[in-house]
Amino acid sequence: ADLVRVAPLVREVAEVSWSLDMDDHSKSVMDHLIHGKPLPPCEIPSHITSEMEKNGLTLRGYQSEGVAWLRFLQTVKLNGALCDDMGLGKTIQALVAIALRH
Repeated sequence: ADLVRVAPLVREVAEVSWSLDMDDHSKSVMDHLIHGKPLPPCEIPSHITSEMEKNGLTLRGYQSEGVAWLRFLQTVKLNGALCDDMGLGKTIQALVAIALRH
């Protein structure tokens, strides 16, 4: 997967000192969105994985990353999208992210 940076002048932003009036949460969001820091893996509870396994479904690595991305966006109250080729499991990623939320 390719990272699409949300700031066109990433190098200039990277040089800005974090001594600005930013709390740790805001710094973390900036690190992920602007600097491309990897997201922590998303833990999927056993009741969800067992239901998936009953139906012959397992998440591939890139799908787990997609779920982590959706969870991250939800925690920082942003909207986003999963975009890739057709047939790579965006629907299951979205459904797992919804299940995690409820």
